[in-house]
Amino acid sequence: MIAKKTEVMCFGFDREFRGITVKDVLIKPSTTIKFLGVKIDCDLGSKSQAKHVADKVRYVAANIRKQSAGTNLKERVILYNGWIKGVVMSNGLAYLSCLNNDQLIKIQTAMNAGIRAVLRKPKYGHIPITSYREKLGMESVEAIRDKIVAFEAWKQRETFLERQSTEGIKTRARKNRKLAAPDQRGWLGKKVATKIVQAWNSIKLEENYKNAKRSIKRLF
Repeated sequence: MIAKKTEVMCFGFDREFRGITVKDVLIKPSTTIKFLGVKIDCDLGSKSQAKHVADKVRYVAANIRKQSAGTNLKERVILYNGWIKGVVMSNGLAYLSCLNNDQLIKIQTAMNAGIRAVLRKPKYGHIPITSYREKLGMESVEAIRDKIVAFEAWKQRETFLERQSTEGIKTRARKNRKLAAPDQRGWLGKKVATKIVQAWNSIKLEENYKNAKRSIKRLF
């Protein structure tokens, strides 16, 4: 174990906990740790992750504004999709479906700064940002979240179809290859696995993979 790469976070521990010693180095408890690229708060929330993503998006938006001299609108849209949409989608399955409405708004507001940079509009002041986003074919953070979860559901189709064929009694939903609605009470409703099953039940199934992908795109 490498001491400098070790982190400790308490979940319901005594507040007097001072940390642990690793190779003579005291590792003090943190309120947030980073695991596989995703920030996790000590209350199992996603506030730090949402702020982390929003800050990165704003930094990239500033770079687009500074470094896009000599580019046309189409080229700046490509920069947006690679630099900003790419940041939001990175590890998106692990955190996007866990964000609450305020956290989604925080990220969307940062993405809007990128759209302003692409359009070369002022940083502040009212503009019909949603209208511009739709005309340029840019997805909202909610659309990105739903599409990522839907594609993951489709990737797990063989497992889901096997479950559907072996579990429960015959119903109209099962005939349509849907799964039983998962328990959404408390933390169960926030699980990524729960969101994936819900997405599966909303997808119009197609035998052809390309047709299925098009159905997912039309759905969101």
